[in-house]
Amino acid sequence: MLKDLFLAPGRMLAKFFSRSRKKDYRSPRERTTISPATVILSLAAWLVLAGLALYSADKAGLLKDALDRGAAVVNQAEEAKPTPPAPAPPPASATASGSLLPPPRVASPPPTSQTPSGPAPAVTPPASETWLVILHTIPKNSEGRVEAERRQKFYGTKGLKVEIMDTDAFPRLKSGNWILALGPFDDKAGALAAANRAKAHNPGLRVVQGL
Repeated sequence: MLKDLFLAPGRMLAKFFSRSRKKDYRSPRERTTISPATVILSLAAWLVLAGLALYSADKAGLLKDALDRGAAVVNQAEEAKPTPPAPAPPPASATASGSLLPPPRVASPPPTSQTPSGPAPAVTPPASETWLVILHTIPKNSEGRVEAERRQKFYGTKGLKVEIMDTDAFPRLKSGNWILALGPFDDKAGALAAANRAKAHNPGLRVVQGL
């Protein structure tokens, strides 16, 4: 059944282009013979149909959306990889007889009664958090920047102020990519509020901490 389905286009084309319209009386054994021309015509017809299907899917934007979703899934899987555990400390040194040596004693500095002169040193405050709402992740190649700018203009028509950022500037993100993101935000609450407004245009967005 599959063979007949594959050869059906070739048989129809061979019959259409055949010069002879007379009824060909052949034995049943001869009619089951498959000519090479029929196989070639069938293969060409199926290739043309497959090309038309791919062209239609590309025009409708289905291929690009599928690639974007695939890239988002790969990035999420890489960012979700567990951090390898820290190596265990080496065992304490032992003597030739197998007994453990006691840890060396550290002499404590003598107490001083003098008070330090001058103001106390300033304490550097910890770096503030940075949150991003990532809409798309695009590799940094020859066509990546053009694609990022095209999508930035699209979101601009929707009233969203989307920035093109380099992931090399964010330690928590995978380097070597462009990202289209909203932000940065100082806290997670602000990023979530922006994400709720942008979900109508991209349900697959992600809220991540960049620093």
